[in-house]
Parts: sequence; C-alpha cells; structure tokens
Amino acid sequence: FEGIINVPGFVRGFIQSIADGSCANTDLTPPIVQVVSKSVKRAAGYNSKDPTFKRVTLRLVDGDGNQMAARVGTNAAHLAKRIKRGDIIRLDVFTPLSHRENDASPLKPIAFIPQFSHVGYRR
Repeated sequence: FEGIINVPGFVRGFIQSIADGSCANTDLTPPIVQVVSKSVKRAAGYNSKDPTFKRVTLRLVDGDGNQMAARVGTNAAHLAKRIKRGDIIRLDVFTPLSHRENDASPLKPIAFIPQFSHVGYRR
C-alpha cells in the first residue's frame, strides 16, 4: 500500500503478531493502523422479520506494511461511515483472530473491532 505515513504510535509488527498467534491484546496499548480500503454491505438478520444492518469490513495496514481484514462491530458501524482510504485509526477494543483457507495455507490475520477512534491524517 503506497501512502503509508509514519505517525507516533503507528505499530510495527502488530499484524504479524496476530498471524503467528503471539498477539495478546490485553498487553498492548491500543494499536494505530492505517485504512487501505473499506467495504460496506447491508446484511439481513436471521429471518425475514429481523432488520438489516451494515456489515463494515476494513483492510488495515500496520507500520511494517502488512495488511489484514477487520470487521467493525455493528454498534460501531455508524462511526465507520466517516472513515476513508488513508485514514489512521486506533483500535481501542479489538479481538485478534487468525484463520486458514485450507490445511495447506498459512495463517491469515483478521480482527473484530467493536470500538475504534479516528486519529486522522487522511492522505
């Protein structure tokens, strides 16, 4: 991702630590990452009577240039409408996860973000 800027608190090694399972979010000060892209989709509830909700997915990059997908919690989805490509956000509350697409694939980092703060620095 071109346009990565270096701001105080911009974390190096954060996404790799999620991928290799060494990230303990209770041990970290809230990491600061940059938004590469944003996807917003409407999703239906469990049955036809449930209301729809916004499903917001961000692609984030850390100070090393590593990227990961992150799902924004439905309660914070309304805040994500202000987020644009290149923005810097702080992950105030997050759950680090990783998954494999198949048995032979490497672990891929992902995160669930119920709370974040917009730091700024849009480019």
